[in-house]
Amino acid sequence: MPDGGVVALAGPLGSGKTRLVQSVAEHCGVENGTVVSPTFMLIHEYNDGRCPIYHFDVYRLENEEEFRRLSPDDYFEGGGFVFIEWADKFPAVLPADYLEIRIEIINETDRRFHLTPHGQIDILLERE
Repeated sequence: MPDGGVVALAGPLGSGKTRLVQSVAEHCGVENGTVVSPTFMLIHEYNDGRCPIYHFDVYRLENEEEFRRLSPDDYFEGGGFVFIEWADKFPAVLPADYLEIRIEIINETDRRFHLTPHGQIDILLERE
C-alpha cells in the first residue's frame, strides 16, 4: 500500500489505533502532534503531508446508515490513506479492497498486529 488505500483498524480501547495513525501520518510528513482521535468529530482530514490522510472513528455510530452519511466512498476512491477506527463494526460499508489491522494488547507497553489483506491489495512492509 505504498500509494495509499483503506486501512480498517480494530482492537479494544487503548490498544493504539490512533497512535498507529499518528505514526503513519508523521512518516508521511504530517506535523508531529497534529493527528488526534476523531471520536467526537468522526473524521479528520490531513492534507499537509506527502499524501492525504483521512482518519475516521466510527465508535459512536449506531448503524451502517450513519456511517454511509459520512460519504466514505468519496474518501475510498480519492487518493491517499483512509484509516477507519472501529471498522469491524460495519464491514459491509468497507470497500472490496482494504487492509485490516487488528491490534492485540499484550501488556501495558506491547502490542501484536494482525494484518489481513482483503481483495486486491499489495502490502509493502519495511523494517527500519
